[in-house]
Amino acid sequence: MSVHDRQPGELVSVKNEQTIGGAPSSPMEGCYEYDVFLSYCRRSGSAAEWVTEYFAQLLEKFLGDLLPDRPRIYLDAQMETGERWPDHLRRGLSRSKLMIAVWNAPYFSSPWCLAEWYSMQERERICSHAGPTNPAGLVLPLHYADGNYFDAEARTRTKTNVQKWCRVSPAFAQSADFLTFEECIRRLAELVTQRLEWVPPWQDWPVRIPDPASVPPAPAATDPKSWLGGA
Repeated sequence: MSVHDRQPGELVSVKNEQTIGGAPSSPMEGCYEYDVFLSYCRRSGSAAEWVTEYFAQLLEKFLGDLLPDRPRIYLDAQMETGERWPDHLRRGLSRSKLMIAVWNAPYFSSPWCLAEWYSMQERERICSHAGPTNPAGLVLPLHYADGNYFDAEARTRTKTNVQKWCRVSPAFAQSADFLTFEECIRRLAELVTQRLEWVPPWQDWPVRIPDPASVPPAPAATDPKSWLGGA
């Protein structure tokens, strides 16, 4: 079942913003509202379809087995349009405990995605996460495709490699590979559960505004064979 086919009450949609697990009856002040923020490029490539059709619902299902309360996952399906960032996206990021980033080449040329990635890096710096004294970061990256265009910091991060499962055909859900994909997401859900225990208390976290000038230049061409295998 697609996230678009959920029954009322299971998925709340405000414009193109979707909160898996239901939304609070009113915005909560001074606290987290979401367990996980899903960061992915919506403007090109197959990642957006893969996230909404397969990944998000499996993540919710497996987190539901591991957390005492229903998991709350922030998923925004609004198409990226220029540099204007919706207010609800800014709030969703600042009120999320962790971020799962789906990394492919378009991610690192998207001002929206880079704003999300840089915002969480700044939060990690403030609370000394993802450093020598506390290596458990607040970003859990998925290596979806490429790797040649990842920025310098992204290249150093431990990533979950999902390249072999980045398919969007309806036949994928009926294939033998889907079983191994489910196992991969189940292990990721276990990692998310562990990281949630290390999340710092909420504060008014800084959020970067998308800036087209922040997009790094494309790297020099390399042998395409070096892209295979991932991290």
